[in-house]
Amino acid sequence: MARVASTSAPGLGEPLLLAKGEPLRRPLGPIPRPHVPPPLLPQDKAAWQAVRSGCFMLGGVTFLFGTTCYYYPSWAEGAAVSAWLYTVGSFSFLGVDALELITYVRTHLQERWLHRNIALSCLGSLLYVIGSYGFVPWLAAAQPLVGILGFVLGSAAIGTSQLWKTVRIARDYSRAVRVDYYVLEPSQSWAASANAIGVELSAGLGGWSFFFGTLVYAGGGWAD
Repeated sequence: MARVASTSAPGLGEPLLLAKGEPLRRPLGPIPRPHVPPPLLPQDKAAWQAVRSGCFMLGGVTFLFGTTCYYYPSWAEGAAVSAWLYTVGSFSFLGVDALELITYVRTHLQERWLHRNIALSCLGSLLYVIGSYGFVPWLAAAQPLVGILGFVLGSAAIGTSQLWKTVRIARDYSRAVRVDYYVLEPSQSWAASANAIGVELSAGLGGWSFFFGTLVYAGGGWAD
């Protein structure tokens, strides 16, 4: 004897007729979702991608050369050059986080955890800006803890936020492929998800590296 399912087929508006004990099978097709306002900024546009990639690149390069300056302790201006390179790089990373936060600020209420995740990255980058400026020689001599605490707290925030992003991206992809009737969006394909995981995980590992590196630096370096 057939019975009427308590739910309707997504997008069809007609009840599913099931034999007793037969599992519910949904047709192929996207899951109906509540209306989600479009992002404030067009993430798929070349300009958005170029600005984001450029800020990432500038931040990475300035941090690399800023760190290299510490390998030349005899260079009198090295500390000042390093501090300003870090400051420029920190502003670049802050620009990436602010761009992402503005982009997703209009998304649905259910994305609040995404906003919190990006906001934590913004906080970490802002602490990096403070910490970087704290290593400018005149300020470092007067208040040495400004630079140290800025980098320690900023690195902890960024490391945590980036690992959070990595887990969230992997979870969303895993959740999508487990549902046999779900049609993956281009941003949720394996290639796109793997690329995003690589970017966020690398930034997270970098944050934790600076966290421990700053603690070692504050302690006077490695013991002989």
